[in-house]
Amino acid sequence: MPAQKSPGTKGSTKDERLRRVGLVESWGGYMYLSADRERSGVERRSMHGLKLKGTFTDPVAGVSAFELTVCSDPRACASSGDVPAIGSWLKAKPVLDGLVMLAEREFDLVLALAVGGKLASISVSFQKPHYGHGLIARVDFSSEVLVE
Repeated sequence: MPAQKSPGTKGSTKDERLRRVGLVESWGGYMYLSADRERSGVERRSMHGLKLKGTFTDPVAGVSAFELTVCSDPRACASSGDVPAIGSWLKAKPVLDGLVMLAEREFDLVLALAVGGKLASISVSFQKPHYGHGLIARVDFSSEVLVE
């Protein structure tokens, strides 16, 4: 007779956390500007960031390639939901495509590493993607090749 699971012990894949190390192979920058009419008048908005491209040393559901957009936001903070997060994966195939919001000073440090040719790898801790989406709890940017 097979072993029975007790009620309520079924683990959710949404709660499963993964950690991956990725080698940064290339990066690019972008800037977005817009103007919108608000009740209080015309408001100008801007956003700038980096798109980091690379390969994880250990695939996630068969996908090794990643594209992580790193944006500067003066109001950047961690989410206060069930899973604390600083970003999220927006889709999982054919490339893990994610977004992380950093405070301006944090963004400037990552930009300095990239421009100086020193951004070698990232380490990302995140919720296992479910239907292509998952929250990112931690990301490390390094001038050295990190190991898992």
